[in-house]
Amino acid sequence: MYYPKSQIKTNLITNGKEFVYLSDDKPYSGSYWKTSDGKYYTGKNPNDTPTFELILAPLPIPDVTSPLQPTVRIVPQEGVVNSYLNLKGININNPPVLLAPVYSLTIPTQADYTNGAFTRYFCKQNTQNIYLEINQDTFRKLSDSDTQIDFKNYTPFIITWTLTGPSKEEVADINLRVTSTTERQLGLRGLIQYFKDYSQYYKFPNISNLYTSGGEFKTKDGQNYIGFYHIHDNTGPMVGATHTREPHGLLFPINEAIISQVTTQSTTQITTQTTSSYTQAPINTGGGGFSGRGGGGGY
Repeated sequence: MYYPKSQIKTNLITNGKEFVYLSDDKPYSGSYWKTSDGKYYTGKNPNDTPTFELILAPLPIPDVTSPLQPTVRIVPQEGVVNSYLNLKGININNPPVLLAPVYSLTIPTQADYTNGAFTRYFCKQNTQNIYLEINQDTFRKLSDSDTQIDFKNYTPFIITWTLTGPSKEEVADINLRVTSTTERQLGLRGLIQYFKDYSQYYKFPNISNLYTSGGEFKTKDGQNYIGFYHIHDNTGPMVGATHTREPHGLLFPINEAIISQVTTQSTTQITTQTTSSYTQAPINTGGGGFSGRGGGGGY
């Protein structure tokens, strides 16, 4: 752009604290010239090329670590700040939109079934009684107050969900008690109503080398079964001490509650692990009241 001589001042000098390059915010020191409309350029005059545009550097905050110095913060003039933001393409009237957490279902892996439990991640909207299952990455962003996500309006928490146990009913009871404890400790009213099935993802535990002397199981044709059996995670009690690829029959409890009455050392260990695995979830304390029934995609 051409400027007549009457509209510019040349042969000015800066020590490096006044200006930064418009392109990358790096400090500039040396000769510069300015225009009557308030623009600054490198060089002694317009003929001193190459020429780069400069902008006023943001004023620094002084070092106040010394006890002898007063606690003072220098605030740049509003016009200087706005000019700087506009030149950098930052619109202070339209701040960036924070992302809200989205629903994400965590599916247990085979390793989780081996462990007998897995971690599920959730959040609650602070202003409403709405619960949402989320993934681990979203949970971490909420917990760490990540500025990319709307962390101020959501409270994250976790639940350790039991997968295996002596019976479907006992696993459901464990998960209900863990959820109830989480609700009480974190003040999340209505949380227990979020889940429609507390035995969700349940599987029989894999237990081998069990023995029955009769009166517990019957075969497919109704005969009382006596002998070794095992419990398979997908199909339940089966004939034989261990699960093999060879065909072997299913067993059917004479009393449907029989699975919960197995008292071998293996089942005792599983019960102990699943009832003691819960630890209190980390939480980013939210506000607002809690009342009514939970929502947001329960089961």
